Amino acid sequence: MKNFWVLTLLLAGEAAGAAIHVNNVTGNDTRTGASEAEPVATLRRAVQLAQAGDTIMLASTGVPFRESLSIPPGHGGTPDAPLVVEGRGAVLTGLRDVPPDAWQRLANGIYFQPLRRFGANNPYLVGHKGRIPSSPDGLRTLAPGQHYWATNGVYFLPEPGRTPADYALKGLLLSSGVAIQDASYVTVRNLTCEYFSNDGFNVHGGSRGLLFENIVSRHNGDDGFSIHEDVGVTVRHAHFYDNDYGIQDINASQSVYNGVLVESNRLAGVHLIGGLRSLVDARVRGNNGPQVWICSGLAKHLGFTENNPLARGVCFIKNCVIQGGDYGLRVSRGGSAVISQSVISVCATGLLADAGSCIHMLRTVINGCGDTELAVYDPAEAAFSGNLYYPGRFRWGRVSFGPDAWAGYQKASGQDADSSIAPPLFTDHGLLRQTVSAPRPHTLPRPGLVAPVP
Repeated sequence: MKNFWVLTLLLAGEAAGAAIHVNNVTGNDTRTGASEAEPVATLRRAVQLAQAGDTIMLASTGVPFRESLSIPPGHGGTPDAPLVVEGRGAVLTGLRDVPPDAWQRLANGIYFQPLRRFGANNPYLVGHKGRIPSSPDGLRTLAPGQHYWATNGVYFLPEPGRTPADYALKGLLLSSGVAIQDASYVTVRNLTCEYFSNDGFNVHGGSRGLLFENIVSRHNGDDGFSIHEDVGVTVRHAHFYDNDYGIQDINASQSVYNGVLVESNRLAGVHLIGGLRSLVDARVRGNNGPQVWICSGLAKHLGFTENNPLARGVCFIKNCVIQGGDYGLRVSRGGSAVISQSVISVCATGLLADAGSCIHMLRTVINGCGDTELAVYDPAEAAFSGNLYYPGRFRWGRVSFGPDAWAGYQKASGQDADSSIAPPLFTDHGLLRQTVSAPRPHTLPRPGLVAPVP
């Protein structure tokens, strides 16, 4: 017992660690960063100095950090002594000035700079009025005021009578905001990443025990948040908006999202490919394409067999509000999802289960969709109970059922014996005011949220 207490005290001492202060206005990398009065200047230097159990403290100066926070392999912490990055409201940005005198004038008034695009990076130009529109079909359709970022560089066609110098152009010239590669037990808090050509937060390898709290990721070229390979993370309280994808996790990685807001992303809200996922107490709304999209993936390069459940993709969704877009929840071939006590509304199609998918749904409300509340294609494994639909349009295999064919849908599908068609009555917090049908002994608890979603 004596040795146990000695070990406990030693571990507590390790977990306390040291604070390394970073200030991008007053800092100097010749210092140790041991106090706020003597900070280092760069995140790169702070990471070099940090050890397991230490805390990298960023100063919120009002001036964005114009660099990435990269944590290299093996440079994280331990379960008892994580490496902590305390952002304190600081912002990391990938924006850089595009030199106005470096443009080369080509034919037809088009200008070019050899700022190469590579890999998954998806940079774009920003002017003094915001994002410069991109040409949808490359140089062939480049219109005045648009740009096209090819692999060899960026092309820009100014409006008549103007030159690139008139736009005060900046570009997304850094890849990712927070980049972690094979480093475990890292906690990142209170930090914003914006205008990176790839992802705001990007994690690769076999990293485990990662925690992200109170983070924002916006205006990035690809994903707001993305993990790959065999990474394990928990994300609590985050806001992902104006990226191509708000969240995109792939391979056999494992992710838990609690209390996140994912909105106004360009291609999809939450895109989960393979792996083991949890999305709880979340709001996903107003994204183009699917709001939540579950797909199977490949992880053979990690040693996983083709039919390994972790590679195929499983997602648990509970107490979520999902609104807008083409699909509220889409489960593609090979993907599996369980959704409970959630609300899906004002989408074109509320829930789409593709052939070869697996979907279990209970005590969930789907209402007010533009086309269909529920579409399940054969063969798909489905189990539905205790749900509420309105107005109640269904597609089961090749057959469609309207609100007046509720019994026909129940018979054809063999599902939703304890479910109802009725207008949901919501409180100001999004909770149902009352049950919508006469209670029966076998009736499940009423559908809808179990708690308000902020």
